[in-house]
Amino acid sequence: MSEEFIRKSKISGRKYDVFRALRIINPQQCAAYLEYGAELLDVYVSEDKDGKRILVFLFDREGTKDLYDKWCKHEL
Repeated sequence: MSEEFIRKSKISGRKYDVFRALRIINPQQCAAYLEYGAELLDVYVSEDKDGKRILVFLFDREGTKDLYDKWCKHEL
């Protein structure tokens, strides 16, 4: 992990590599991931393409591959 790409979460206190983090903006998808045990790394405010504020939820990309697959298959 290159130190320049490491962030410390203000939410969890954990350090994470920004390139290994999965960003989710869909609150329903975030809720499903949390319900099935995914660990939330961080949350931050950003803007969508229209300039409206949105919440961005970060999860570990490797640790949520199975959940992403189930989400795509509408199994969560």
